[in-house]
Amino acid sequence: MSIEWERLEVKAGWNPESVMHTICAFANDINNWGGGYIIIGISEKNGRAELPPIGIEPDKIDAIQKKRSHKGKGRRQKLQEQKNRRFFERA
Repeated sequence: MSIEWERLEVKAGWNPESVMHTICAFANDINNWGGGYIIIGISEKNGRAELPPIGIEPDKIDAIQKKRSHKGKGRRQKLQEQKNRRFFERA
């Protein structure tokens, strides 16, 4: 089993020719799935992603995840507040 499938492809690094081949394959979209995703910076070995992603130091992963999680919470909270405001303005 592989982490890659018809809509997901991982690339260890930026190789324009390889990436363009994948983009063309996604553009053909035989199954009408609306394209696919290319993740650059992840290599695959025996069907599994090799971690950490290329270019990220292992000792910095926790800090990066905390930072992303914190930003996401703030954005989600703002969106929920906007949604609530619009709901009560209509009422």
